Parts: sequence; C-alpha cells; structure tokens
Amino acid sequence: MNWNASTALRIGIICANLFLCFWPVQAKVQIQLRHPRPWSAEKMASLVSEGVERVILRVFQDDPVHGGLFFVNSHFRLLQPYLEEFSARLAGRSELWAWMLARKFSWSPDSHYFDRVYRDGCLAELNRFDLFNPEAVEKVSSLLAELAAKPIDGILLQDDLVIRHNEGFSNWGRAFFFKRSGERPQIADLMRRDSPWHHSWLQAKTSRVNQVLARFVRAVKQKNPAVLIGMNIYYETPLFPESSIAWYAHDFSGILDSGLDQVFLMAYHRQMKSEKKLTEEENRRLFVEMIARAREKAGARLVVKLQVRDFDSGELLPIRELREYLRLVPEGIKVCFMSVEEDNLSFLRAVRSGF
Repeated sequence: MNWNASTALRIGIICANLFLCFWPVQAKVQIQLRHPRPWSAEKMASLVSEGVERVILRVFQDDPVHGGLFFVNSHFRLLQPYLEEFSARLAGRSELWAWMLARKFSWSPDSHYFDRVYRDGCLAELNRFDLFNPEAVEKVSSLLAELAAKPIDGILLQDDLVIRHNEGFSNWGRAFFFKRSGERPQIADLMRRDSPWHHSWLQAKTSRVNQVLARFVRAVKQKNPAVLIGMNIYYETPLFPESSIAWYAHDFSGILDSGLDQVFLMAYHRQMKSEKKLTEEENRRLFVEMIARAREKAGARLVVKLQVRDFDSGELLPIRELREYLRLVPEGIKVCFMSVEEDNLSFLRAVRSGF
C-alpha cells in the first residue's frame, strides 16, 4: 500500500467512527461565554460539578458607536464593570480569563491611531488601531497591563491582531517597509502578487504582528507573571500557512515564538465546511488534519475551540453533531466550547455524556 498523509487521515476518521464508545471522557473543559453579564449564584456554584475548569469572559463591546470595555480602566470608556462583578461571584471556583481586543477599537476617540486601508485604488481610514504606530501599540500594551492586574488567571487576545491584505498602509506602515527594504514602491505594487515587492511586504507585515504580540506578552508578564496569555488563531494558520500570511500576516512559528502561553485554535467546523464548500467527510478529514498540524507545532500549548452554535441562526447545534466533532479531538488536548450561555451547562453535559 502506498501510504501518504491523505490515507492516514482517512484511516483516522474510520477509526474514530468504529470506536466511538471506547473514547475517554474529556474530564475538564473550558467555556467561552456568549455574553459578559455575570451568571446567577446557582450557575456559578455548578461550574465545578460540571467539570468547567476555565471560564472566558468577553470584556469588550465591539460597536462603532456604543462600544467600550467591561472593566474599570484608565484608557477607554467603561460600559459596566462586569469583569469585577463576575470575578467576585466566581470566587475562584474555576479559572477566569478575560477575552480582550488587540486593535479593533472602532469606537475609540483616538482616531489618530487608526490604520489606513487601500480600496478601489484609494486610501481610506480604517477604524482599527495601526499596528505599525508605536504609540497605538503602547496604549494597548498599557491597557493589557491594567487588565493583568485584575483578579484573573489569563487573557485571551481576540482574532483582530491581524494585518489583512489591504491594510497597514498608514504613514507608519509605509515607513516601516522603507526602513526594511530601502525602497518606496506604490501601494498597488505592494499588493500585486507578481510584483517584486509583494513578498517583502508580506514579510514586513508578519514581522510586525509578531513584534506587537511579543510586546503585549511582555506587558502582561511584567505586570503580573502569574497571568497567562493566549491568542485566537484561524483554522488557515496551521492548514494553509501561505494563505495565513497573505490574509492575516499570521505565521504560526512566529506567533509561538512570541512567548504566548497558549494558542486557541478556532476549529469552527461549520464555518470551515461552508467557506471551503466541503462534504461532511471532507470536512471531518480536514478537521483532523488541522488539529494534528496545530498540535505538532504548539504541543501542550494548544487549546481547540469548538462552536456550540450556528453562527448565522444563533441556535445550538445538534448534540450528535457536536459529539462527533468532539470525538475527533485527540485525548490530552484541551477543549473550549465557545458562545456558551448561562442555561447551556446541561446541554454541554449531554454532549459530553456520549463518551
């Protein structure tokens, strides 16, 4: 038999389907909450019995008009002190992590920190912080240091720590490229794939994302070494490295070298299936390959995030469907269920009871 990666993955799927009932229980899980509001005392008390070892609380509101933060800080608008309230109610029963923005402060009055995007042959303001602007980076670093001083166990950086294919064209970004290359090509030339400068521009953006991430890690650790820090990464990052660099300026090795304690792989199977237009068998095969590649690089630092809701309807997924993808996560890899609500603990118990 001619063994190759595709054959091995196909066998892995077959084995998973043959031996479902013998797979071990995922004893502990993590949950990322859908809403930042504190839960009832009863639900808080049940976290330990439900095997929830970590709760991830969103501490921002992403809205261009009404956005702000859900913890007391000295940098941005305070909406409600939900983080402080949640921590008091949780009372150390489980780890508490804060899920936090990295650059998408669309509601910030600091528009001089905003990036520039190239659309239809023109530059326009992009209401996301410019990762090439050192003052913008230091502002976020200072904010993360304040967050690290809160009664939390970790910080999860949002998946907005990216520079997309048409972003990064502020004066700071172009100056960064000139300093690295000594050349000043037109923006259209930087974006054109057959341009002699395109690859250098991708390298410059990726290098800058890694630098900023390392700065954020240092800011957190200098304030409180006990606080862990992780970041959301896209499914393309382990699966399609070239696309990950071109679309997000994400290089998996560079991200890991930043000093992150954990990487959270957004293994959202329905999103993958829809975007890649896959059959169910193809999707499961790609899911297995994605986790294998991520584990190979990240090792024990890997956390696999599973969606419990359909992103379009907001409805909970069928229990059987979620069980089948949970079973494809190898033993020993931590799992985080994302978009969990207060009344979903019994649903998660039902999902996990099939093991």
